[in-house]
Amino acid sequence: MRYRDMLLSSLSLRQRIVTLRAWVEKRAARGFPEAPEPGEDTALNQRVVESGASVTFDAGVRLAHGNLRDLRAYLRHMRDHGRGLMRVVARGSMSSIVGPVRQPASLAATRMLLLFPAWRWSRALGLVALGRPRWVPGFVVLSPLVWAGLLATGWGAWREWRALARA
Repeated sequence: MRYRDMLLSSLSLRQRIVTLRAWVEKRAARGFPEAPEPGEDTALNQRVVESGASVTFDAGVRLAHGNLRDLRAYLRHMRDHGRGLMRVVARGSMSSIVGPVRQPASLAATRMLLLFPAWRWSRALGLVALGRPRWVPGFVVLSPLVWAGLLATGWGAWREWRALARA
């Protein structure tokens, strides 16, 4: 079962939660992957929020996270997120500022290489300012790296868009 199939509108909230729990337990038994495809976790999150479902927090859950340790790996990782984002949007699993597959190339380039990075950076800055105002100067100092990653994400989305638009 894929993330996008999880929260079908025809299911009640209780059925959706049971379906989600069963899916997670099934995946956990096989070794839950970080993401079957980049972007699907975001699509799942968007659908949960849109459905109004309650999400509970379990302080006992522990996740391991492998941090990227060099710039190339970080940029490659962000590019892959852009590719995954465009694939999820193309399937109709979620909407995004990058826009649909069927759009003029000039508009797609503007959305993916200018609007997406600017929107995402300003949103992140706003969240940092809201949650940890004292961290804003550090965020601003690190902004060139953040921008590099966001541009790599946009580039990944652009490359995927071109491949999908040609298909």
